[in-house]
Amino acid sequence: MKKNLKVNLIWFGLIIGLFLILKGLELSGIMNLYYIQILMGIGISILMGLGTNLVLGFSGQFTLGQAGFMAIGAYSSAIITGMMPTYDGFYLSMVVGVIIAAIVALIFGLPTLRLKGDYLAIALLVWLKSSVSLSLMVVN
Repeated sequence: MKKNLKVNLIWFGLIIGLFLILKGLELSGIMNLYYIQILMGIGISILMGLGTNLVLGFSGQFTLGQAGFMAIGAYSSAIITGMMPTYDGFYLSMVVGVIIAAIVALIFGLPTLRLKGDYLAIALLVWLKSSVSLSLMVVN
């Protein structure tokens, strides 16, 4: 237990140090908005890869629905950020995006709880396609 705590604290310290370095580069003007947006895209891709590793690597389940849940959170976050373009609106949009994505995941997850293997992948593929179609209807 203590060995894992030590490793986790080291990683946490490295992440905080990296954040402080990037924030210092941003405040000093060395890193402009373009590089910040590139790093944000990289961070989102890393989070998506970690989520896939968690589901596929540790549990062995092949899932295709993560993009749908991520899209639901992103759309709800974008709507709230558009209505409140402040830092408070940004933080509120993150919380609301997580809550809405969790509610939709719970609604979809309860019926598919007992599915395994290919059946789970097919059900999540249906969810992904339906969520993309629904989001396109909402946007248009």
